[in-house]
Amino acid sequence: MKILYSIEPDICIINTDILINFPLDIVLPQYFLTQINHLSNSDLGNATESANTIINSLNQWEDSDLLLFKTNSEGRVYFIDESINYLKVENQYQYIDNTNLLDRYLLSLLYLSNILEAKIVFLASSPEILKKCRILNFDTLTLAEFTLNGESWLQPEMLINVETSNPDIVSEPDILDASETETTVQIQWQDIRVSQGTSNIEWLDIR
Repeated sequence: MKILYSIEPDICIINTDILINFPLDIVLPQYFLTQINHLSNSDLGNATESANTIINSLNQWEDSDLLLFKTNSEGRVYFIDESINYLKVENQYQYIDNTNLLDRYLLSLLYLSNILEAKIVFLASSPEILKKCRILNFDTLTLAEFTLNGESWLQPEMLINVETSNPDIVSEPDILDASETETTVQIQWQDIRVSQGTSNIEWLDIR
């Protein structure tokens, strides 16, 4: 089965090499591109340095209608609009919030996996995000387990032609009950602390 790789955005800031040297196709949310542009124009120490590294290392494809970039290892980074390309769910799940940007990203990956008939492999460090990925039946990897399999197959026209006006509905049996997921994952990680203002996002340095 085709594999669609994705990654927790915070990992890209903590470990920029994973993103800028990614050799295959990877899908990230558009809000993350907005955030790294904001960081690059700020003075937030390591976070700003990481954002500048990402921006200076990724080369945008100018002949594409998508937010598509090439990595140093000839991989491709697709930034998708999580505000429209997401799969709506019928019921309110305890750990999935349609108003949360990161959850919208996860639901957009679920939508793409259905449309493109691909398996989602998600690289994450946060126990909370790992749990959400299991609820959505994603395969998950941690940094310690990180390996790549397969080859590039995703083409820009596949995403341009994705229907977004009437997203499919996923019923409860298609998503795991949160009680069935493991809650004993022991992972040490470092998150970026974020606070949202009324008109923009204020970033604090990585602690």
